[in-house]
Amino acid sequence: MIRPIQISCALLAVYLACLTLPLAPQVSIAALLASALALALDGDRPSARQAAVPRSILLLIGAFLLACLASVITSKNSALSAQAAAMLVPAALVGALLFELQRRAGDELQKMLLIALNVLSLLTSVLIIRASILYPELAPDERLETIGSLALIVPNDLSLLVILLPFTLLGLKTSRSLTIKAVLVASLLTTMVGIGMSGSRLCVLMAFFMLLLAARDISGAFRVIPHSAFALALTFTALDLYQGGLLLPKFLNALTDNGRFAVWYAGSESWWQRPWLGVGQGQFEAVYQSEVARNAIPSWLTIDGRFVTWAHSLFIEALVERGVVGLLLLSAVLLAILKTLRPTAVGELRPESAAVWQSYCLFLIAGALELTLQRNWVPVLLALYIAIALSQPYARRSIDSVSKGHRQ
Repeated sequence: MIRPIQISCALLAVYLACLTLPLAPQVSIAALLASALALALDGDRPSARQAAVPRSILLLIGAFLLACLASVITSKNSALSAQAAAMLVPAALVGALLFELQRRAGDELQKMLLIALNVLSLLTSVLIIRASILYPELAPDERLETIGSLALIVPNDLSLLVILLPFTLLGLKTSRSLTIKAVLVASLLTTMVGIGMSGSRLCVLMAFFMLLLAARDISGAFRVIPHSAFALALTFTALDLYQGGLLLPKFLNALTDNGRFAVWYAGSESWWQRPWLGVGQGQFEAVYQSEVARNAIPSWLTIDGRFVTWAHSLFIEALVERGVVGLLLLSAVLLAILKTLRPTAVGELRPESAAVWQSYCLFLIAGALELTLQRNWVPVLLALYIAIALSQPYARRSIDSVSKGHRQ
């Protein structure tokens, strides 16, 4: 008989798997609320042994959310800031569900999560490949517009695929089901093609080094790295040439033709106008346009002619929109998660901990160079890492179990 907690896990997994599909927000919220209702109907409760959580992370998260609320209240455009801050509501619900489900049905949830995240990667890659085939004459960002997903606006949003790569490799390493392995292989292949067709320097570089580390990990020898590097470079070059060779000029002009530096400069120059609580959630576009209008950006920096609606960095975004308080709290939350998820010397005994650690490190790299809380998948992934950090401190448990084994 199917239990309510299994229904809750399945609904949450479906929500995560469909995160980048062009669905109405009401559908997503309905799936989350149904998952929460099924969990409430379940009679099982976590044991006392499982109940302890790192309170420091909870306090930091609460303080960060209060800083977001304060930035909305003090914003010059509170309505727009409230709309931007509302993006955190589904993520908060996802985090709460993941945390509680992890404590009640840890193993069952982990299996569903692994499948859901790989289906998410597979579906996202299929969307990209389909758009590339149907509209080869369009630029990569214009192809994304044809998809109609609020999660995929620019090519760098496909860093999601790279961040999920460790979970695909984890499944290939640990899964015994041929059906699941077939899904994982399809996810890996379509991910590589999707990244190669993304036209994003950031995605290609992150995927390149992540796959090199994976090749070294699988073979156990450094000598495979040159061969793997050549094969990957050839693959990504072939995919880029299929689209007309967009990436090579981007790499050659990475320093001289990169609008990101102008965006960061505008943020670093304007944050002092409202230093403590910031200009308000989702208000970076107005700040950037103001800096461009008054010619505050040096001429030697390339200014992107398109409308820039986010800071291309979680940290610059936090500084400008939520002030010094918001930046410090966001940094504290991220560092606390990093410390909790960090594998120990014996972390090899738990491949799951290594996969979560690698994925989170990729998330931080992408966060520093591109991400924004305005994409629905960014706060949701952050909620996923928070839930894991709160309910399963992998490193500490691994040390304890190994220590006990040695003493016995």
